[in-house]
Amino acid sequence: SRDVAGKVTGRHDLKIERRLADRYKSAEKVLLMNATLTRKKRADLLVKALVEMKERDRNIHALVIGEGELKEELLALANSLGVADRLHLLGYVSQQELPCFYFIADLLFYLEPDGAWSLSIIEAAAAKLPVIVAPGGSMPTLVRDGITGVVLPEYVDEKIVASESLKLLDDEISSKEMGEANYQHLEQYSLENAIGRFLRLLE
Repeated sequence: SRDVAGKVTGRHDLKIERRLADRYKSAEKVLLMNATLTRKKRADLLVKALVEMKERDRNIHALVIGEGELKEELLALANSLGVADRLHLLGYVSQQELPCFYFIADLLFYLEPDGAWSLSIIEAAAAKLPVIVAPGGSMPTLVRDGITGVVLPEYVDEKIVASESLKLLDDEISSKEMGEANYQHLEQYSLENAIGRFLRLLE
């Protein structure tokens, strides 16, 4: 069964977390993406990376939270590549359930190149979760490459995504250290710290 002990931080529903952990207990590892299903978000890259992982005899599943025009296309792609049983397109997730998915996951992905500010990376930090992101945009501010997560190279394909993912997934010590560092790095954007900075500006 999936062991999520030791990751608990912040406020979320532990009963929901346990239920979700049980739902995906057959998975060796769980990958997470929280994004609208549009081309620029590159969910297709995550689907193709599942194939690379399957070929290495790894039972790794991907959960994708979000709705969008590409849902049927992504399902068809997963079917054609033989990984439909490892891709879970979850659609809309309630605010009560949302944080629990971060706590049962092992890695968060943000694969949009030159992406704007992403709340999902901050949400991952609250769950002490390391991240793998495409380069550019706000990523140099949100992610410290090699410390809080991995910033992928300019040219990236499914082999690179799979390889970088497995490096982290197979090194539990580094993965845990990155998750802790991500929590510390992005704590500056917590509600309490944001209020404090705002009040100091008023002063």
